[in-house]
Amino acid sequence: MAAASNLRAQPFHVASQPLPIKEGRTFVKLEGVYFSGLDEYTIDGTRQRLYSLYPIADATYSDSRVGFQYEYGLTDRLTFATRLAYRFVNSDYVNNVDPRPTLNDRRRSVNAAGFDDLWLSVRYGLVMPGALVVPFTLSVQGGLKIPTGDLNTTIPLGTGVVDYDVRLLGQLSFALAGAPSYLNAEFGYRLRGGDYAAQQPFSIEFGYQAAKEVLLRGSISGMISNGNFIYPVGIAEKPRDPNDFVITVVGDGGYTLAAIGFEFSFSSSFAVSFDYAPTLQGRRAFAGDAFFVSLIFR
Repeated sequence: MAAASNLRAQPFHVASQPLPIKEGRTFVKLEGVYFSGLDEYTIDGTRQRLYSLYPIADATYSDSRVGFQYEYGLTDRLTFATRLAYRFVNSDYVNNVDPRPTLNDRRRSVNAAGFDDLWLSVRYGLVMPGALVVPFTLSVQGGLKIPTGDLNTTIPLGTGVVDYDVRLLGQLSFALAGAPSYLNAEFGYRLRGGDYAAQQPFSIEFGYQAAKEVLLRGSISGMISNGNFIYPVGIAEKPRDPNDFVITVVGDGGYTLAAIGFEFSFSSSFAVSFDYAPTLQGRRAFAGDAFFVSLIFR
């Protein structure tokens, strides 16, 4: 069945399988993600035009990733997992602080490209299939974030500090209208290095096997932020040069989004998936739409 999914500082999958995989087996996902938006959420959750707290107009934001996720079954109960992505970020806007008269003179295009942070995790099966009368399984996962994100780009792509997280992942399997179905739930706690606020990732996902090759799914997922938004996502401060602004994409933002999608299995070992995920609400976060396309090898 499909993996439960949750999000990072922006709307991107941080996929976790609800169960360990069998000893000696692998799970590989190659994922392309595209997110774009014209709006942002303020600290009180109001959705407004992007960067509108500042003398800026016509702002846009886009964020693309090519990600790699690898998992290996160390034993039937214990799985090692890692993920890393290469990221392309762009933000265009008109800077109305710039005294030059023409619109083209005041236009800015800020771009960055590089690797984001590397995650290393282990997942342990607490309740394995068949252990209970009801078809319920439960795992715990611990993770370590290595700060490989590029800090020297125009827009920093990491925090430069180590993070730790722990997650509980549950799955309830059942039949709906005679077809295999599932309900996945995930909740975690992330302790972040430096002055970054702690966060709680969460996800609830429903899946329905519409045909032998086709799995349909929908989810509500996101990130709860516990801090005072010392590092808010978006434009948070003016540098000494009033003709430019500082853009932050990895910070203390929190958000919720909905996702719908499907997975098509060409065989028992290869599948492709597509998901669409608009943001529903947030605090100090970008607002927009994300699209996911994945190649999955089991």
